[in-house]
Amino acid sequence: MGPYTALSARDRPSSPGHRQIILDPDFSHVGVGIVEQKDLLYITQNFAFFIPEVSSSKGKRVLLRRINQLRSSPLRENRTLSSIAKLHSEKMALSGRLLNAGSLKDELSGKVKFRQVSFLVIGAPTIEQIAEQAGKQKNIRSGFMEEIGLGVRQSDDGNLWVTIILKK
Repeated sequence: MGPYTALSARDRPSSPGHRQIILDPDFSHVGVGIVEQKDLLYITQNFAFFIPEVSSSKGKRVLLRRINQLRSSPLRENRTLSSIAKLHSEKMALSGRLLNAGSLKDELSGKVKFRQVSFLVIGAPTIEQIAEQAGKQKNIRSGFMEEIGLGVRQSDDGNLWVTIILKK
């Protein structure tokens, strides 16, 4: 074991990038591979982060709270808008890509009266990243819109797919 310890201590990467990866608090899992070949020991490390499971209802609650913290007047959830948004998010989760929200306006016709409507679709690994992206949108931050519909769906690979419908 002695020569291996000396080799790993002497030859380990000392670059700032390698150190940053090792110390990154976002990584929650590490995989280590060790192979001995011709009196040498090869060690590899793979770092990963765990994506927690997010239920649709929990995702909606957290996202609505985060959005309303950015506004002077809170948005009220509209259940009809949310059911339409949920279906759209489910389609995105199944396809694994963002889908154009333009068709949602047709789905709203006859179901919801509105003076103005706005749509936003987001895909990201965490609800925090979704909230950050949503918070950058002027129509979410302004007090003009009054109601919101939220659809949150997590795909099998852990990504979250969100559809936001705002209406006045």
